[in-house]
Amino acid sequence: MDHDAHRIKERRVAAKDETTSDMAAKAALKAIEQAKISPQEIDLLLVATATPDMIFPATACFVQKKIGAKMPPASMFGACAGISVRDLRSRSNSLLRGPMTQRW
Repeated sequence: MDHDAHRIKERRVAAKDETTSDMAAKAALKAIEQAKISPQEIDLLLVATATPDMIFPATACFVQKKIGAKMPPASMFGACAGISVRDLRSRSNSLLRGPMTQRW
């Protein structure tokens, strides 16, 4: 697979007892720490995956709870990570309009 076509730099493999939301929460907490912000300062939590924890509720809901955030979570489902990346790019204008909490 050509990872460059989708700008995917690396892939992760979950442990047998690890869920997609576990992996996403670890990554989110690392990003929050590096950005020196609190989870409450996040405007949008978007989880794009082809391997959700379950169909409903969305994986983003589990990540939101695990990181202690309050923003509206959203999940995107795609047949592969590349489709999710392309979908995210096509939705980028709505993400750039400002904090989601101001639009609810």
